Formats: sequence, C-alpha cells, structure tokens
Amino acid sequence: MKKTTDKRHYRRLLAVLQKSNDRTFEDIAKEHGVSIRSVQRWLSAYLQIGMEGLEIKKTGSTQSRITDENRERLYFLYFLMIPIFLVTSETPGV
Repeated sequence: MKKTTDKRHYRRLLAVLQKSNDRTFEDIAKEHGVSIRSVQRWLSAYLQIGMEGLEIKKTGSTQSRITDENRERLYFLYFLMIPIFLVTSETPGV
C-alpha cells in the first residue's frame, strides 16, 4: 500500500483489507467517514475487477457552455439593459 500517494485510493485499499478481517461495513464506513454503500461498492469493485477497480477515476474537465458571443450578450443585458429597465419602470405616474 506504500505505492499509492492518493489518500482516497489508500482508504479504499484499507477498507478492503479491513473487510477481509471480518469488520462490518458499518464500522468501516464510520472509520473512513463515508456511507456504508460506498464501502460496499469498493468491495464489489475489488471482487469484480481487482486492484484496478479501486483506482480513482479522473473526471473530465468542465468547460463553459456559454460561448464568448453569448457571454457578451449576457453582459450587455445585465449591465446595460437592466438598469435602463429599472429607471423607466420607476418613473412616477406610470
């Protein structure tokens, strides 16, 4: 287990080891601060895939769905149109 530098990966490996020593899912979950279901998923992944099943999967990067053109439009609406709307809607007698 000294080969890993990721604490989350180490925690999963340790949980599998603890389960092999007849610890309950509840005890393991409390010790690691996770749900019982997480510990069950870790054990299942280990039994089905092996050590690779416990590796932390990297998530994809999150790119903004707003294009530069739409960002400019939003800026225009928010900073230019809304103050105009507020001024005209607060006009006395309207």
